[in-house]
Amino acid sequence: MLRIISQFGQVIPSCRLDNVIIVSDADTVDVTIAADGSTILRSRYFLTDNAVTITNLRELIELYIRENTDGNTVSVFISASTSNEEADTDLKVMYCDRDIGNVDFAAWLNQNFLSVAPFHRIATSDVVSLSWYSEDADSGPVSIQFKYFNSDGILDCDEYFDSFSGEVGDVINYDFYVKDWIDSMLSPGQTLASVTLRVGDRSTTMFVDQSLQSARRFAFRNCFNIVETLPILCTTTTKAIADRSIASVGRTSMFYDVKNTIAYETETAPLSVDECILIEQLCLSHKVKILWDDTTETDFDALPEILITDFTCEISDTIHSLNRVKFTWQFADHCPKIALPSTPGIFYDTYNQVFS
Repeated sequence: MLRIISQFGQVIPSCRLDNVIIVSDADTVDVTIAADGSTILRSRYFLTDNAVTITNLRELIELYIRENTDGNTVSVFISASTSNEEADTDLKVMYCDRDIGNVDFAAWLNQNFLSVAPFHRIATSDVVSLSWYSEDADSGPVSIQFKYFNSDGILDCDEYFDSFSGEVGDVINYDFYVKDWIDSMLSPGQTLASVTLRVGDRSTTMFVDQSLQSARRFAFRNCFNIVETLPILCTTTTKAIADRSIASVGRTSMFYDVKNTIAYETETAPLSVDECILIEQLCLSHKVKILWDDTTETDFDALPEILITDFTCEISDTIHSLNRVKFTWQFADHCPKIALPSTPGIFYDTYNQVFS
């Protein structure tokens, strides 16, 4: 008798991964656990009372997904064997490093994007990335509803549709380029106020704020290991710290054990409750990056990584006073960085060729 007792379901969030129990009447059992075909655990266990319990499956799966960030779902295969018996089972796991309570996760996936904030503030130059998981092949196109002020200052609304590509039973990613849609869909004199994106029963609304053009943008992996970008209006104080020793030989002195670090103390402008939810995700994320000197870069892997070394998030859900959050960060690469200014005029002024 050899049996594996584990969870079953369409998609299991990693935070709900329970212990795997293997029951057998043999003295030992060889266990192999693979994620997307890659072995993450192989060991021989000695049974007690005809059973052995594997308790660290969640840590193994989440670590594997963090190190292989092409997606946030993995197919987990568990096999057990004795000298004369074999048994196996498989399950599909989605990364989720927060306790989500007693929510019906399968139903939640069909009604929400993989983000914890239903509302966002964006600038007209931003690129909005949406991700969702769908078991339905016919979930329909992306509905894009524009609300804008026309030339008479009256709020008007239009709806358009866009297609996307993706496989059933996998995470689908869709990028929405705000400026491209404004240029192609709105006439001169019209001002975009908000955009609502819908896919099936999923909906998210983004409010356009022109002041965010000058915001500092942070990119991070949220609790579902999905990349999100957060523009923050903030005040940043740079602190350069030099820790070094001085050696003197005769009339000459020199430094040794030089450790130069630059830390950035950031205090945000007043934030809404939804933005505070994203700030909390940012401060607790296992991977945070910053759009430093090239705001057009959209490749998350190409951005410089930062470490949030200290933060204070005292978030209130009151609607009477907005929140401010303070956090300190530094670049993961200790080499000091500067943002070189662009050469004025050459790349922004229209070139007029003059013939004589």
